[in-house]
Amino acid sequence: MQSILRMHLAVPKSISNIMISVIQELEEKLEYWMEKYDKDTEEKQAELNALKTARVNDLSLLQDLAKQYEEYEKVIIEDRLEKEKARQKKKQEQMELSNPSLVERHNGAERPGPLQEIQEQERQRKGQKRQKRQGEKGRKKEVTSNKMYISDRKNFKKLHIDFILEDVNKIFSA
Repeated sequence: MQSILRMHLAVPKSISNIMISVIQELEEKLEYWMEKYDKDTEEKQAELNALKTARVNDLSLLQDLAKQYEEYEKVIIEDRLEKEKARQKKKQEQMELSNPSLVERHNGAERPGPLQEIQEQERQRKGQKRQKRQGEKGRKKEVTSNKMYISDRKNFKKLHIDFILEDVNKIFSA
């Protein structure tokens, strides 16, 4: 009986030892997984913080680019408007050039544009050829109330310079 009793006493001790070793093993595994969890959580938190920082940087860059885009768009619109005005002005000058070249006296009226000057020079060249053929020394200016027909190149340049000098004098006297 004693042997049976010893056996019964030995079995709980062996079970107890097995249970203690299993508990120790589970505690080690728990400690390993807790450390792994903490480490992974810290890594993911650092990764999340880096992503948040990158997002903020990207948003600020996007806002800067949006402002720059708006500025460029304004410049493009202004440029288009200027080109449209220039086109309309050129069209107006072409329409004026289809009529005889008129220059209004300088009482706040507009001076002839560069296209008018070029066409006037072409007319003058043709006129000079005629003069050589006919032996005349230039055409006379016909003066009306507000307008003066210009056919002589020298007089046109003088008149143009006079307009410029008057403008300069107005600027410096103001």
